[in-house]
Amino acid sequence: MRLPRSSRDDRGVSVVIGTVLLIGMATIGLTEVQRLTAGETEIKLQDGGSCGTWDGSGDLEEGDVTTVDKSDCGESLDKGDVLQVIGSETLLDTYELRE
Repeated sequence: MRLPRSSRDDRGVSVVIGTVLLIGMATIGLTEVQRLTAGETEIKLQDGGSCGTWDGSGDLEEGDVTTVDKSDCGESLDKGDVLQVIGSETLLDTYELRE
C-alpha cells in the first residue's frame, strides 16, 4: 500500500511556518528574562507560602545569588520542600531542598 505524497510546496510551507513560530517563541522568552529585577522576583514555596523577594536591587544578571532561610518563609523549611523563583508572574525555576 502506497501513501499519497504531498507536493514539495506543501511540505515547505509548514517548515517555514514552524521555524518562524519557534524563533518568535524564543525571542519572547529571552525578552522576558532580560527584564528581571530583584524587587519583582518572588521566591515562594511550591505549596503557596511566600519567602519574599530576591535580595538586593536593580536588574538580575547571570550568577546573582540570594539566600533563603526558614525565617524568610514564615514556616520551617524541610528536606523535600520545593522553592519556586517567579519573575514577572512567570515561573523561572524550581529548587528542591536536599538537606
